[in-house]
Amino acid sequence: MNARSECGLPRSVACVGLGLIGASWAAIFLARGLQVIATDTDAAAWERALPAIEKDIADLRQIGPVAEDWRARLRFEPELADAVRGADFVQENGPESLAVKEVLLAAIDRSAPPATIIASSTSGIPMTRLQQACQRPERCVVGHPFTPVHLVPLVEVVSGAATSRDTAARAAAFYRSIGKAVVEVRRDVPGFIGNRFQAVVLQEALSLVRAGVATVEEIDQAFVQGPGFRWARYGPFALAAFSAGERGLTEALRNYHMHRDDVLGSIEKVVVDDTLIDRIEGQVADAETFRDLKTSLSRRNADFIALLKLMRPESI
Repeated sequence: MNARSECGLPRSVACVGLGLIGASWAAIFLARGLQVIATDTDAAAWERALPAIEKDIADLRQIGPVAEDWRARLRFEPELADAVRGADFVQENGPESLAVKEVLLAAIDRSAPPATIIASSTSGIPMTRLQQACQRPERCVVGHPFTPVHLVPLVEVVSGAATSRDTAARAAAFYRSIGKAVVEVRRDVPGFIGNRFQAVVLQEALSLVRAGVATVEEIDQAFVQGPGFRWARYGPFALAAFSAGERGLTEALRNYHMHRDDVLGSIEKVVVDDTLIDRIEGQVADAETFRDLKTSLSRRNADFIALLKLMRPESI
């Protein structure tokens, strides 16, 4: 039986897939006091997920209040149909494969109650394609997080061609209720919004290495101490406006385009071949960040926790 709250928000969530993304989603849901039914085709994934969930909840505890009875609200259900049958929200976290996700979403759709929203954590597969095999495609939506899922605030809610407006609105309201910052993407474009930015920035970083403009570490340093420092708080339109002082965004767009046009005209698409990969590997071989990734990942989480405390101490 579904456990919808009086305000209509989900109280019972099925996490389908217990890899890095699924375990982190489970931690968020549990920290916010929800019932979580976890499931995975690999029974061993449950044993691997438990310490990951515990670690993520420990991170969340550093930022704000966490519902401490989380273990009592978490259970593993090996059968997919049984896991989603009792949920009023499903967060699908299967492999990033169109073929796999199509089958998975269709199976969830067959067993989940009619009012249950089905959200996919896909980072770029169009929902329009994923929902085609579903009997109720109108209740399917993308709920795309960013890793580490329990710390990065953004969730992109993306509708497919058959997704109802009500589904998108309900999904957005649910994610906001657990402390996420939500952007509803108005067109189902490849990569949505965030990953399009990341793809463009990484392409240019690779291009700069290939052209010998700077090393991997120098490029990362330039990004972190310059654009990244500003982008941690302000988006591209706000920064464009600031560049023109009190004259604002319109002035910046009209009058400050020459340098931008020169840069854009010099950018070429990069082919990541063995030669470029070998060059990058040679440059990062002795770099601490890349040499000890386990330590670097822990430091990343600590840095994000400190940033969250500074920027929005009241929630994740």
